[in-house]
Formats: sequence, C-alpha cells, structure tokens
Amino acid sequence: MKVLKYLIMSKFFSKVLSRKLYIYLFLFVVTLVAYAPALRGPFFFDDNIFIEHNVSVQNFDLKQIYTSSTTAGSGLSGDNFYRPNGQAIFALLTWLFGLSPLIFHFVNIALHATLGFLIFLFFSDLGLQRLYAILGSLLFLLHPIQTEAVSYISGISDPLLGLVLIGTLILFARGLEGGGGFSLKYWVSILLLTLVGFFTKENFVILPALMLVTLIYIYMKGRAVNWKRGILVLITVSILTALYLWARFTIFNFTSDITGGFAIPTFANVYTESLSIRLITFISIFYHYVWMLLVPIGLHYETPYVAYDTLSTFSGVFGFTLIFGGAYLALLSLSHRKGIFFFTYSWFFVALLPFSGIIPTNAMYLEHWLYVPIIGVVFFVVYALQISGEEFGASKSLFLYVPVIVLCIYLSLTIYRNTDWADPIRFYQNELEYGGSARIYANLGLELANRGNCEQAIPYYRQAILISDQYPQTHHNLGRCLEDSGNTTEATAEYKRALEIDPNFSYSIERLRLLEEKYERLTF
Repeated sequence: MKVLKYLIMSKFFSKVLSRKLYIYLFLFVVTLVAYAPALRGPFFFDDNIFIEHNVSVQNFDLKQIYTSSTTAGSGLSGDNFYRPNGQAIFALLTWLFGLSPLIFHFVNIALHATLGFLIFLFFSDLGLQRLYAILGSLLFLLHPIQTEAVSYISGISDPLLGLVLIGTLILFARGLEGGGGFSLKYWVSILLLTLVGFFTKENFVILPALMLVTLIYIYMKGRAVNWKRGILVLITVSILTALYLWARFTIFNFTSDITGGFAIPTFANVYTESLSIRLITFISIFYHYVWMLLVPIGLHYETPYVAYDTLSTFSGVFGFTLIFGGAYLALLSLSHRKGIFFFTYSWFFVALLPFSGIIPTNAMYLEHWLYVPIIGVVFFVVYALQISGEEFGASKSLFLYVPVIVLCIYLSLTIYRNTDWADPIRFYQNELEYGGSARIYANLGLELANRGNCEQAIPYYRQAILISDQYPQTHHNLGRCLEDSGNTTEATAEYKRALEIDPNFSYSIERLRLLEEKYERLTF
C-alpha cells in the first residue's frame, strides 16, 4: 500500500497529470509494455487472407479495396466483409515496410493506445476529474479481453472504429457544451468522421444512438447549452446512417443476401432461420459477457455456436434480469436527474446491438465484440470511484488503491495472454483446451508443417477432416505433408478429394499436374 501511495502522490504522477501530452505518452508506454510480447507474433489465422495473399493489398489497389469485399483480393467469394479503411492501412504499411509483422502489430498497439487517450478526453468532457479519467483509460487499455482486437493483426477494424467513434462523440459533446454552439468546423468535422466511420466497420451505425445517449446525459447534467443544434446534428448523422445502410444492402452488398450479417455467411440452421431464437440466444449469452468482463482468465478465440430456444435456463434468467432490471435502473437514474447508470446501461446495450442476432451472425459471442461496449462499463466504475472518494474524503484512499491493484493484475494477465498471440502453436494449443474446431486443428497442422514438422502435422489435419470435411485447403495441406513423406499415393488421393470439394482449387490442380509429370519421367 505504501508503494502505491508513493506512486500516486509522487511528483512524477503529478507531472503526468499536468499536461495532455504527458498523459498520452504515459498511456502509450503502459500499453506498449502490456502488448510487447505480441510484437514478436507472425502473421497467422486470417492474416494471410487479409494481407499476405491479398493482391489488392499487395498492389496498393485502393480502387479495388473500396469497391469490393475485403477478401476479394484473396480470390474468395461468398462473404460480405467490407472494411476498406483497415485494408487501406494494410496496403500502405505493405508499400512502406513490406510484410513485416512487427510493424503491423505496432500500428494496432498505437491505435489502441491513442484510443485510450481519446477515452481520457471523452471522460473528462463528461465530468470526470483527470485522475479518474486516466484510471478509466487504463482500465480500458489493459483489460485482457481487449487482446483479441489488438494483438490480432486482422482485428485492426476494432481500434480503428473506436478512434473514429470516440473522436466524433468528443466533437459532439464539446459542441453541446460550447458557448459558441456548433460552428461550421464542428459540423464539417463530425460529418467527415461519420463518413470515415462507415468505411471502417459496419457497427459504426450505432453512432446516432450513442450521440443520443451522450446528448441526454449532458442535458441531464445541465450542460447541454446547445441541445437544439445538437438535435439537428443528430438528425443529419441519422440520415447519413440510413443512406449508408441502404448502400450497404445494395451497392456494397457482395452476396445475394445478408446471411451472416455484414461478414462471414453462415449456413442455414435453427439459429439463422429464426429471429426469436436469435433474440433468446442474445439474452442468454449475457452471462458469458459478464463473466468475461469480471473474470478475464481462460481467454480463447473460438466460442461455442449453440443456440438457445428458451429463457428457462440459468443463463436465460440471468440475461433477462440483467436487461430488464437494468432498464428499470437506467430509467430510475434519469428520474433522479443523475443519469450515470442510464449512460452506462445504454452505451453497453447500444454498442452490442449489432451482435444481437437481428441480422444473423457467424458466432454467438466473441471477446472483441466487447471492445466498444466496455467503455460504458468503465465509465460507471471510475465515476463511482470518484463519487466515493469525494463522499468519504481523501483519507479513504482505498478508492484509489483498489483500481491500481486491479490494473496491475490486468497488466500481468494481458502480458501473459499476449505470449499466446506471439506463438501460433501455443495459441492453437490453448484453443484446443476449450474444444477446438476443424479450423483450429487445420491451422495448427499448417503451422507445424511450415516449421518442418509434417509428421506431427498429419494427425491434426486428419482430425480437422474428421470434424468437418468441407475445406479443400485441409486435404491439400495434408497431401503436401504426405507427399513430402514419400507417400505419393495417399497424397494424390487427398489432392483429388480437395478437387471434389472445389473443382477450381488451383493449388491441388498444380500439385496433381506436377506429380503426373514426375511419374511420366520415371516411367519413360
């Protein structure tokens, strides 16, 4: 406790608090320390599709990037990913530095740290003292659940989305509170950021709702001197959002329907075919969200894809109580003209709305879906700490010690989790502890094969095929390992099986051609 008290009361920390530049540098360094292990990580998982094998990225073809799906540059079709801003950054980094994973990781970490600083500014604008705003930024930056969005290179769209979203809300909040009203620069800046957000990630469509929540909160605090002009800005942004949704369903819709949301298409099943089941599932999985937020250990990428058809389960009752009990408390918060819980509750649920299942998704819940929603929770925690500190006085320094201890724990857990992201084999082996899909087994086999361990890779390929025999890549990769082991007969069978799944799978076509030429030379 004495050490913590010294750190908090030290001249160094006082100096950090004194200038925004120092605050940014402090947040950046702390974030870099937490994510340093991830800097050693290579490209893996979907990085090959989004970056390594994506000709649009490799050729810096911005026209192709902004007029086709994200994976079109890799020769894939049938998905509806459209996040061109992230792909444009990948293209720029490739052009400047080549395929250096360290640079790509560093950019993700820098975006995350910068978002932490914007959250500090936003929290300050909402009435938090600087010390508590910094604590809030650190809780956001260091929470282990954020690693999936930051340590995964292809996850760049989450921190990028957060930057544009919070930046827009800062301008909106300052326009509401400013004596001069919404000047032309505020209007133009907000509208430009809104347009940028649409090309960053689909769930930027939550912006109008979050603007409304922010307006109501600032109004309840008696600081929304320009609320009428704020409503005009909100209406304008809402119209732009409606136009974007129209364009996304038509011009920028790269599949025949919207199955799978605006991302990976899902197969027709009881979940995708029933809105009621999707909503029941959304309510039921709040138990998992709360658990990940409160106990961020045992983190893993893939989550169970299990639909719920009734609320008469523990998780269903929990989610129902949380949603509707929370809504009551939020309204009560408004009636008392404080609005703290209203802001937290509304922010969390609005930010999760794109993953509610109204449009089918390819997963039930994921860690990185909490990247933006957690901001509302963090605001409530640090605001409660500030109020408690003011009520009980400076002698009750427990209200500072506890979050600092929690931050130290988060820092340790985040560093540990990033050691998984730094080593694909360790990452995939961790996934297998929680079940493991065909994709995980196949990727682990590929990673082992790339390191020259085909003998170890073969069983993982076979297990992937046993779980789900629908991917030509797995058969092809298994065939390569068998071929390298001298078993050309089985290798040929695997290549042919890959072509049964996808007759146009060029890699297997080429391997069969080479094997045929080799056989003809030997028999000549």
